[in-house]
Amino acid sequence: MLAEFLVVGLVATTFRTGWSVQAIVPALALWLVVGTVLALIATSRRPQGHLPGAVVVLTYIGVLVAGAIVALSTHQGSGAGSGGAGSGGAVTPANLAWAGDAVAAVCICLILVDGRRAVVIPPLVLSAATVAAATVMSGHTAASAAATLFADALLIAVFVVVRAQLSAMTADLERRHREGLVSRAEAERRAAGSALRTTGGRSALEPARWLLTTLIADPDRVGDADVRTSARAEESYLRAMISIPLGQQARWMAVVDAARSAHVLVSLHFFGASGLVAGEVPDELICAVAARIHHIRPGEHVSVSAFSAGDGGRVSVISADVDHEFTWTPGRCDA
Repeated sequence: MLAEFLVVGLVATTFRTGWSVQAIVPALALWLVVGTVLALIATSRRPQGHLPGAVVVLTYIGVLVAGAIVALSTHQGSGAGSGGAGSGGAVTPANLAWAGDAVAAVCICLILVDGRRAVVIPPLVLSAATVAAATVMSGHTAASAAATLFADALLIAVFVVVRAQLSAMTADLERRHREGLVSRAEAERRAAGSALRTTGGRSALEPARWLLTTLIADPDRVGDADVRTSARAEESYLRAMISIPLGQQARWMAVVDAARSAHVLVSLHFFGASGLVAGEVPDELICAVAARIHHIRPGEHVSVSAFSAGDGGRVSVISADVDHEFTWTPGRCDA
C-alpha cells in the first residue's frame, strides 16, 4: 500500500504538479508520516487483542499531522495561484490526492488489528474535518472531495463487515472446539467407566469403599494403626488402577489383584504408551509379573515399570525382596 502511494505521488508529481520543492516536500512528508503510522500499528504488541493507548494516541497525532500537511499545502497552492492549475480544480494538489486513501488505510489497519469503534471513529472524524477545512481554504467545489470521502468510507465499511464476520466465525470455531473438548472428555470418562466395569474394577473398589464407610461411621478409628495401614494399601491399589493405560485394564488388573492378595503396596509406571496400548506386552509376561509379586513379603512396596519400544521392551519388578526384569520381543517372551 505504501508502494502504491509512492507510485501515485511520483506519477502525479511528474505529470501534474511538476518537480518543485513546493510539490515534493509535502508529498514526501505525508508519505513518511503515513508509513510511520502504519508500521507502528502493524508492529505493536496487542495484549488481549487491543492496541495500547499510547499507540492509539500516536496514530491520531499522525493523522492530524497528515491532515495539517494536506491543508497547509492546499492553502499555499491556492494562495500562489498554482492550486487550480496544478490540480485541475481539485481541493488538494494532485500529488497529495492519495491522502484520503492513506487515512482509509490507517482506519482499515485499526479495524483489522483492534476493531473497537472508539478507536476507529476518531480518524474518520479527523479526515472529514480535514477535507472540509481544505475545501473552505481552497475555495473550490467540494464535489470531488465528497466523492472521494464517500468511496473511502465505503471501503472502510466493507472491512468493518469483514471484521465482524471473521469475529463471528472465530467465536463459532472456539465454541465448537470447547464443545469438542467437553464431548471428548465425556467419551473418555464413559470409556474408562465401561472398562472398569468390564474388568471387574468395581469389585476391586469394594475394599476401599468399605474402608471409607467404616471411617464415616466411626471417625475415631482414623488413628488406628491397622486402619492407616489398610488405607495406605488401598491408596496404592487405586493409584495403580488409575495409571493403567486406557483399554489395558483387563490385562494389568492381574498385577493389582496379585498385590492385593499378597498384601503388598504396588505402584505401576508405563513408558512408551504407544506399544503398551497396542497390546504388545504378552499376557504370559504379565502373569509372570503377578506370580513374582506373590513372593514379596506382606507390607513391602513393589514398583512395576513397563518400558515399550518399537521392537519389544521390558517390565521390571523392584522391591526389597525382588529385583527382576522381564523382557519380550515380537514372538518371544523371556520371563
